Amino acid sequence: MANAQYGKVWYVDTAGVLSRTPVRINAVTHYPAAVTDIALFHYWMPNLAEASGDTLMDQAETGTITGNDTLTVSAGTYLPSTIAGGDFFAITYSNGSADNWYNKTDKSELVCLVKTAGNNTVVVVHDDPWTNEATKKYTWKVYTGLKAIAILQPTAANTMESKHIVFPNGGLWLPNLACETMTASSYCLVYLA
Repeated sequence: MANAQYGKVWYVDTAGVLSRTPVRINAVTHYPAAVTDIALFHYWMPNLAEASGDTLMDQAETGTITGNDTLTVSAGTYLPSTIAGGDFFAITYSNGSADNWYNKTDKSELVCLVKTAGNNTVVVVHDDPWTNEATKKYTWKVYTGLKAIAILQPTAANTMESKHIVFPNGGLWLPNLACETMTASSYCLVYLA
């Protein structure tokens, strides 16, 4: 299945950005499929791009987007090696498709959850958000993925059980939300305020 975000109860079973705008969560329930299943939610601080040298906010490097989720930089200063799975990546401008850097829904930069990265030339993101294009110029920002909610099932045999976490006093407010990890066949219900 895929994430279903309707009304005040979201069904989440797939990694990816759930909301690029603020959310308030009253509770989360994790329904595991096996022991050691994990549900991990991240967020990023929109006003704090990750600081790791002068390559992080780069100047128009040549790259190619393939598979609607992979940016390969081919010339100029390479992507920072500090980008990791669970961080967030945004193309801030391109001389190619505006769909790759502009989120038409909320009129902001298109921040994406990083699936894999770290070799200085390639970053792969979740959700297939981009339009394929070859040899275009890109600038970008990287945001550190910050843990919001982490649920881990016990490791002992036959100890698997649903976990329900409640956030009292008005709920857990986050500037945005992504499902960073969801073990296959498990899912969460996220209850919004």
